[in-house]
Amino acid sequence: MVTIALLGTHDTKGAELHFVREKLIQFGAKVRAVDMSTLREEKKYSPDHPPSRLAGLAGRSFEELSALPKAEASEVIVEGALKLLQGWLDGGELNGAIALGGGSGAAMACAVFRGLPLGFPKVMVSTIASGDVTHYVGTRDLTMVHSVLDITLNRITRPIFAAAAGAICGMARALPVEKGADKPLVAASMYGITQPCVFSLKEILENEGFEVVIFSAGGNGARALEELTAEEHIDGVLDITTTTMIDEIVGGIRGAGPGRLEAACSRGIPLLVAPGACECVNFGPPETIPEKFIDRIFIRHTATTTLMRATATEMRELGAKMAEKLNRARGPAALLVPLRGFSRYDEAGGPRAMDFAGNPAGTFHDPESDMAFLEGVKSALNQERVRLMEPDLHINDEAFSKIVAEVFLSLVK
Repeated sequence: MVTIALLGTHDTKGAELHFVREKLIQFGAKVRAVDMSTLREEKKYSPDHPPSRLAGLAGRSFEELSALPKAEASEVIVEGALKLLQGWLDGGELNGAIALGGGSGAAMACAVFRGLPLGFPKVMVSTIASGDVTHYVGTRDLTMVHSVLDITLNRITRPIFAAAAGAICGMARALPVEKGADKPLVAASMYGITQPCVFSLKEILENEGFEVVIFSAGGNGARALEELTAEEHIDGVLDITTTTMIDEIVGGIRGAGPGRLEAACSRGIPLLVAPGACECVNFGPPETIPEKFIDRIFIRHTATTTLMRATATEMRELGAKMAEKLNRARGPAALLVPLRGFSRYDEAGGPRAMDFAGNPAGTFHDPESDMAFLEGVKSALNQERVRLMEPDLHINDEAFSKIVAEVFLSLVK
């Protein structure tokens, strides 16, 4: 029998949570209902773990919460709920978790879920699932189910709630799974426009006895790479596609915050970096690009992503910033700069770019701007600590991948 934690605010969603509880039991699960209410304790539906217990686990009394702003009271309940679920997990007494909630309830439950391990089944049922859930999901494997209607019990929501209950039971029963051989785990960052390089590296290193996991190089993917590295899931990093750093400098939409490159440097694990797609500043559809960039050139990457070519000044700043981060590496580190281009768009004969109005306007290939990046690197890099190489190759050349693999293996040794 699997054990499922059921989270929600019983003072406002008691009937709906009770319905899901009955479905979970019907599907053969043992249920632990956790009440995350902040205003009052619900008696009618008798949750197994009232909010007073959660407040106590966080070192507060439930009576204190009424005097706090809602956000602070919610933080206390989240802290207590996370401690409760983590204790069950540590004791091998929990197999999955499901929550129901509107905006506030989802924010609280998802905060708890983000603190739980990767691979542990987590399902959130909410109206917020139809929008941008970045801040709810973060970098975790959280399954969102759109409730369509507000969290109320009716002929439309009953089958949705029942299906979600069945889903969490199925997820819980699917575990555990074999993790595979105990090989060193290497993280690589990739965009579609650096894929040939990364796929080739993956094949080479897996033949050498490593397991290679690939992270999307933008936004949450880059954040996940840093977080999992900091949490010591990762044994080495091939940060081939560092494009988020130019977004941070210029104002693109897929930055990953100021922490890029820092986890591997701090831990002292082998780190190899390349400026993959660093000439590309990420924006949404053309109509969303700020008018201050009216004199720049662009490429429509997808229907929802437009890339803008970074200037020499921006690339020089990026090179210096990347060097400064690498100088703080506590372990072996290297930076490889391919002189013939940083992505599929940055190569001789690459696809045609467009101006702000959508008219044809040259290409992204700009060796002078790429060289400015290298100048920025050399102005700041401590080459006694960090190895710098400048292969006269394009980033997606097979020969470049082989050099990267050789250098990374030397860092590991």
